[in-house]
Amino acid sequence: MDPFNDVYKDAVSQVNQLDGIINNLTPKNINQSNIDDIENNKQELNETIQDLRDTVRIIRENNDNYNISEKELDERIAKVDKISATFQQLNLHWNDKLAKRPKEVTTMANRISQDYGNENPFNNDTAFQEFQQQEVLREQDQHLDSVYNTMQNIHLQASTMGTELEDQGILLDDLDTDFDRVGGKLTSGVKRIEWFIEKNKERASDCCIILLIIALIFLLVLLFIA
Repeated sequence: MDPFNDVYKDAVSQVNQLDGIINNLTPKNINQSNIDDIENNKQELNETIQDLRDTVRIIRENNDNYNISEKELDERIAKVDKISATFQQLNLHWNDKLAKRPKEVTTMANRISQDYGNENPFNNDTAFQEFQQQEVLREQDQHLDSVYNTMQNIHLQASTMGTELEDQGILLDDLDTDFDRVGGKLTSGVKRIEWFIEKNKERASDCCIILLIIALIFLLVLLFIA
């Protein structure tokens, strides 16, 4: 089974998804969640492009199993280079938007002002500690989301590798079956040749005896006539 087309479709889909996310964002509405999401998509796309390059290399090294022409391999390399260039352009576009992003002042005073307005809710230490706990929980949620996205990417890569290994196993089983079939045919052919040789030996011996008898009769006739 040729894995290139399936991996290439995944790469094109990932490029389109990343392009849509970046184009829908403006420097003003970029937040940490957007950044984490795009970075995860970039990492996944980069790994898929690397898988494409590895696929082309494997096919070139084991082309007897795939029977793909050099022209087709060159076209596939060109496709990989093109999608890689598109990824680089998207990356530059994203970095440009990040550079234009307004500087955010994330001090605790600003967060308090956003949540509570001009009122000062911290008239005692307990309220301030509760606010700090909320901040810690919020940061933990962000880290957990990032870990979850990373685990999803790892699971997807593991599933892809598992599928590829299964396909390679099927190819090896087919190859082993073909070897067994060819070996059986060779054994049968050798036996037929041995039988044919043995049969011809017997016939050649009989022919020699007959010829000797004929020659003996001819000599006797000659002697009798003389």
